Amino acid sequence: EKLVEKGFERSKITILPNFTEASGGEINQAKEDYFLFIGRLSEEKGISTLLRAANNADGSIKLYIVGDGPLKEKVINFASEHKEKVKYLGFKSGREKEAVIRNAKAVIVPSEWYENFPTVILESFSLGTTVIGSNIGGIPYMIKNGVNGLVFEPGNEQELNNKIKLINSDDRLLSELSVNAVKSYLSNYTKEKYFEGIKRIYAKIN
Repeated sequence: EKLVEKGFERSKITILPNFTEASGGEINQAKEDYFLFIGRLSEEKGISTLLRAANNADGSIKLYIVGDGPLKEKVINFASEHKEKVKYLGFKSGREKEAVIRNAKAVIVPSEWYENFPTVILESFSLGTTVIGSNIGGIPYMIKNGVNGLVFEPGNEQELNNKIKLINSDDRLLSELSVNAVKSYLSNYTKEKYFEGIKRIYAKIN
């Protein structure tokens, strides 16, 4: 849409989704009792909005934060002051990263700038975890609201809080979103799907 706004012909634009090789494709039925942010700890990623939402959240809702960045100290201080709600886990990679995603009820992507195609959403879907994401950039093209995840208006901590509470209080909804998250991964974001897409593009332009 941004390219079209700048004068490119829509007919000459092809969208090819990225893929992830994260081991997955299955749902962890025994989700643990926490929501997760994983990524760069910076203002444009919506960290401040997320912390405000956590501050106003029901006491039964737990938020784990994984990552590093310029707002790290802010996150650490907030977690220290709200130990019953927020836990900062530092930086994770590899199997530790996959485990913390797989076991979460949902991953939260509260970005406030035009994300292109967040890898964390692909990884979450592949590991059977639904996503609550901002309605901006490429995020709503990946998250079908009420199908494989939920979207909210960027910067709106009350709406984010409501979406978190909805998933936290409805096990049936959580299960449906998780199942559809995996289906989205298998249908769109495997390396096989990516290679098929590449071949179609090459065949079209030859």
